[in-house]
Amino acid sequence: MKKNFLYIKNFHLSVVGFFLFFLSFLTFNYVTYFNNLVINRMTSVVNVIDNKLDNYHSTIDDLFNKNISDCSKSMIFFRKLRVSNPDIQSINIIKDDAIVCSSYPYIIGYKNRIENDTNIDLLMSDFLVPNKFILIIKKTKNKYSIVISVRDLTFTNLVKLSEGDLNFNINTDKFRVNSNGVDISNKTPDSILVHSDLYPFSISTNIPIYVYTKNFLQDKLEVLIVILFFMIVYLAFYFKFRNCINTTFLMENGLLNNEFIPFAQPIVNEKGIISGFEILIRWKRNNNIIYPSDFISIAEKNGMIIPITLSLFKSVYEMCVEYDSLIPKNTHLSINICPDHLSNSNSEGLIKVCKLFSVFNNINLVLEVTEGQVIEFDGIVEAVDTLKGYGVKFAMDDFGTGFSTIENIKKLKADIIKIDKQFIDLIKDEKSETAFVDNIIDLSKRLGVSIIAEGVETKEQEKYLLENNVEYLQGYLYSKPIPLNNLLDSYY
Repeated sequence: MKKNFLYIKNFHLSVVGFFLFFLSFLTFNYVTYFNNLVINRMTSVVNVIDNKLDNYHSTIDDLFNKNISDCSKSMIFFRKLRVSNPDIQSINIIKDDAIVCSSYPYIIGYKNRIENDTNIDLLMSDFLVPNKFILIIKKTKNKYSIVISVRDLTFTNLVKLSEGDLNFNINTDKFRVNSNGVDISNKTPDSILVHSDLYPFSISTNIPIYVYTKNFLQDKLEVLIVILFFMIVYLAFYFKFRNCINTTFLMENGLLNNEFIPFAQPIVNEKGIISGFEILIRWKRNNNIIYPSDFISIAEKNGMIIPITLSLFKSVYEMCVEYDSLIPKNTHLSINICPDHLSNSNSEGLIKVCKLFSVFNNINLVLEVTEGQVIEFDGIVEAVDTLKGYGVKFAMDDFGTGFSTIENIKKLKADIIKIDKQFIDLIKDEKSETAFVDNIIDLSKRLGVSIIAEGVETKEQEKYLLENNVEYLQGYLYSKPIPLNNLLDSYY
């Protein structure tokens, strides 16, 4: 059983590990996929800007092919260019580090602010759009330089259209500007950059976790639903059987530590004299007593009921050996078993422990077959006959509940019927509904089997049962279940 428990535990760990691995794998692949998607969008922005810059450089080349020394003629051409290219903010001709011609005549004569030969740069405007960035495209030929300034919105709007729920930024050697045209050069550098191969600028961004999460949930919703479904099914399975798994482990330790101990409740005859007792198992764990209702059903499901019951038989046998000389003759000793104990695969162990009791001349061993399981008679007939050969008697426990039938009594060759407490509780006064109890009593007489009434708690119940010739009584009216060694000390 311990191996089975470990297999189950390892299975759960494997399932959890698989889901974690699969989710991690899916997350990693999606992060990579989404990063590539963003990079492709940024690359598209870079390509569009490159094309625009190429066009501006072509415009400057066209200007150099004209007579730029004549400012009046150049200004006419400047105006036509600005009409056809509304993105262009100004066109300037520079000579000897001064503006000698411009589409804005009032800046003619001003000193040139572009101090290097960079063919593209971001500058803060002083005249045209104060405190706003403008893109500068510069080209020099002979003694002249032509400088075109482009509105920041030309590029920031392009970036804004492509960034979606991210923040794309434009970078040069000197500045970093966001899609609103705000200088963010003092901010922490972005982690993802796409550089232009033609011009000294790049587009950059950071991808926050919430963006990954949002897009992951949108793009992989179907996959997540499938994963969630299987997780719910698995968790339902796990929580349903968790107590069973944990209890199995505790039961195995309990067997090793002899935590399952025999209690006993006296059985009296019609004269009120103790004629025997029923063994009732208790689980003593950490000085606390756990009752059968809290673990027997689990033990029947996980198979622990077999080794636990056999362990109980051995404990009872050892105590009977100790008190053998004090126990009266014909003492009735009953122990509960489930039908599985009589199956071909389990009967050998049961027969072995029951055979031990054959050495006692003063004890009549009775096996009370519980009614919580269907009895498969094809597999137990041989075991029943063998046990009968050792003088073991059989009782149908809790008759009237579970799967008990008259046919079971016959096939099991039962010697005793036990009336369950729930029917004894119906005996309260003369008007009580006792028809079912009466039928069981009548049935026992017809079948020639003895009868024991369980759960007798009042004198009224005792009186009614004795008047109806019930031979044996058991219940709190006589004694609560107490440890077997205490009962033997008290009565013998």
